[in-house]
Parts: sequence; C-alpha cells; structure tokens
Amino acid sequence: MRERIPGLDLLRASAIAMVVLYHALPLLILARPISSFWWLEGGRLGVDLFFVLSGFLIGEIILNTGGRMAEPRILAGFWIGRWLRTLPSYYLFLGLNIPLQRIFFPWPFGSWLQLAPYLCFAQNLLGAMPTFFLESWSLCVEEWFYLTMPLLIWAGLRAGVGFHRGFAGVLILMLLVPPALRWEAKGFVDSHRHIADAVVYRLDSIGWGIAAAFVQQTQKAAWRRSLGFLLAAGLALSATCYYLYVARPDLDGTWFSRVLLPTLTSFGFAMLLPWAASVRSLGGGWGERSISALARWSYSLYLVNIPASVLVFFLLERRLPRTYLSSMIAVAVYLIASVASSAALWRLFERPILRARAQVSLCREAMAARLMGAQNSP
Repeated sequence: MRERIPGLDLLRASAIAMVVLYHALPLLILARPISSFWWLEGGRLGVDLFFVLSGFLIGEIILNTGGRMAEPRILAGFWIGRWLRTLPSYYLFLGLNIPLQRIFFPWPFGSWLQLAPYLCFAQNLLGAMPTFFLESWSLCVEEWFYLTMPLLIWAGLRAGVGFHRGFAGVLILMLLVPPALRWEAKGFVDSHRHIADAVVYRLDSIGWGIAAAFVQQTQKAAWRRSLGFLLAAGLALSATCYYLYVARPDLDGTWFSRVLLPTLTSFGFAMLLPWAASVRSLGGGWGERSISALARWSYSLYLVNIPASVLVFFLLERRLPRTYLSSMIAVAVYLIASVASSAALWRLFERPILRARAQVSLCREAMAARLMGAQNSP
C-alpha cells in the first residue's frame, strides 16, 4: 500500500468531516430550521476535495508508470487495483441501500431493470442523479475517470505519441471539455442535480488533482518554492468558494455557478496539495493517529454516513422532543455510529480485500512498474 503522508491525510480527514457534518442536517433541524445551520450546507464541497485528492493520487501513479502504460498487462493491473479498492464496498452498499430505501422511502423504480445502470456506474453519466443511493454520484465520476484517462493515454502511446506529451494532451482535454459542456448546459432550474452531479460535467474536478501531480513531477523546484504562497492562496480561494456556495443561493443556475465556480473550487483545493504533500508529521500523538484513522476509513465512512443518518433520524424523530438537546443527542449517536461502522468495515472488509489485491499478479506487475518509474524519476 502507498506510504501515508500526514498532510494529505489531514485534507482527506477534512473532506470526510465536511461530508459527514453536511449529512447531519436532517438531525439538526429536529429542533431548528435549516437556515440556522446554513454554514454546514457547504459540506458537499468535501466531495470536491475528495476528487482533487483522488486525482493527485492517480496522477502520481500514472506518471510513475510512464510509458509502460502502453503494456496491456500494466494497464489491466492499474484498473484491477483501482476496482479492488472501490468496487467491493460500492456493491456492498448498493445491496444494503435497497432494503433501506424500501423501508423508509417511496421506491423510485417501476421495474428492477431500472437498477441496471447502478451496476455499471451509469446512473448519473449524462444527467441528474436518481433519488436512490444518492451518495454514489461521486463514485461514478471517479470510476469513469479511472477508466477513460488511462485508456486515452494508452491509445496515445500505442499510436506513437510520447508519454508526457500524451499525458498533457489528455489532461488538457479533461480540464477543458467538462466546463465547455457546462457552458452549453443551459435551462436547468436546479444546476446541483442536473449538472453538478453528472459525470460528464464533473471530470475536470479530478483533473485538477492530476494537474497538481503533473506540476509536482515536472516542476519540482517551483513546487517546493511555492508551498507557502499556494497554501495561502488556496485557503483564500477555497473559503471564498465555500462562502459563495452557502451564502449566495441566488447564484444557482447562473453562468458563474454553472461553469466557473466548480473550476475555482477544485483549483483552490489543488493549490493546497503542495503544502499537504510536504507535511510529514502533524505532531504525532493522539491527534495525528485520529486524523490518519479518519483518512484511512474515509471511503467506508462516506458510504455509511447517509444510511446512518437515515436510521438515526427515523428511529429518534418520534421518540425525542424537538429540542436543541435532542438534536445534539441525535447528532452524537449518528457520528458515533458512522465512525464505529466505518472502522469495522475497514478492518473486516476493506483491509482483507486490499491484502488480497497485493497477491494478484497483474496488480504486482503494475506496482513494480510504478516503483521502477518513481526510482528513475529525476
């Protein structure tokens, strides 16, 4: 497994904390209207931070693999490694969400065949995310990116294009096409559902993490010199975007919100990466261990927190008075249940699969190619 970097763990833990607190809103409004907690509504930007972090990781992997991405076994090893990391938990929660939906919410499908898109991550490929298994929208964005970018690089290499030229060309394509599609996507009343959650409109969010990995490898001196400036600029831009998301609902549906704001958000988060990648210690002790654990459990926690919120809401809504104390109790139960469940899922489900992945021959070949490339990198 990849060496853990405390600074990147801090960003990942921050991202999942934003998402988990955002999904606590149904419990908080037991006592007060949602407007009282407006500042939590920007928690969905935690997913944007996840996208950038994923892009940075995948960018490093592809860049270190280099021209060997042209080898079918290396490409297959990359995909199998990604799929063994993401698909088992995805399909586990796809199955778990079926009874949860049928018990607590109206069943949105007239036929079981309408679940078929969920099997191949097509439920929000071109448009709005259905109301079932809502959190899967971001996983679809990631899976399609994992598939398309390496495939395009492989095709370029097989056609004789140099690796770095092909990598840069595909990256530019990934960064420019989604905003162009968002530019053309006019007339939607709710841009969050129809644009922000659709795969074709969001691939550039991961692309900015890829771009950061490219700069890190090709402009190492500038990367190191700019840590402080980029951190300050990234924090300022990220805070501004957060404010615009939560305090300016009037912007929803405008050109700025539809086209530019997602790009600015991802770019702001990407500017945090040079500093985060350089941080090798967070002071040690309980705090650093907690951050590392949250980062390690973040995938399970992302999948489990909405079911936990739903269960706590429906179990406690009619049993507790509508007071602020009741809301705090419900939120505490939700947080404890979410974190405990994700820790158990990591230990009993995710980690054994990752250990088994290390024994797959194609994954070992891809890992060896990546390590060799990293050692030979100037």
